[in-house]
This record gives sequence, structure tokens and C-alpha cells, in this order.
Amino acid sequence: SSLYKDASRCADLLAAHRAWLESELDSQRLHEEKPQHVLLFSHIPPFIYQPGEPADYSNIDQTTRSELLALAKRAKVPAWFCGHYH
Repeated sequence: SSLYKDASRCADLLAAHRAWLESELDSQRLHEEKPQHVLLFSHIPPFIYQPGEPADYSNIDQTTRSELLALAKRAKVPAWFCGHYH
């Protein structure tokens, strides 16, 4: 999740991570593999209180957040466990 917060010095790593995450949460792949559980874990949460909140130190910017939440929703991810908010 740190790459989603700031990848200004490693854009290639962010692109690789996005491709990996999209592959892991691909609806066709999930349909074929039928995993028992699909959960997300990250250090930095997409948001603290609500999806529309402003971006700050403790969450991910709104554009990236929307993309990640849409991806999780399409994959029917029931839970996203995060840290960072100390």
C-alpha cells in the first residue's frame, strides 16, 4: 500500500504491483479457481471513516482509493484489514 501512497521514485514498481493485484482479483480467475476466501491486507488503508473523505497522511488519495475499492468490489472482497492508523 505504500506504493499507492507515493510511488514518485518507483513508478515501475507501482505498475507491477497494480498488474499483480488486478491479476489476483480478476473475476474470471476467481470464478475458475473458486478460492474459499479472498481478503485484502495492507498497511495504509484506503480510508479511515468513509470512502469520500479527503486524502491525508492516514489514507490513500481519492482517485487511487476509488480504483482500489472498485477492484475489491468486483472481486467481492468481504474484508480489507489495514494498519497505519496508530
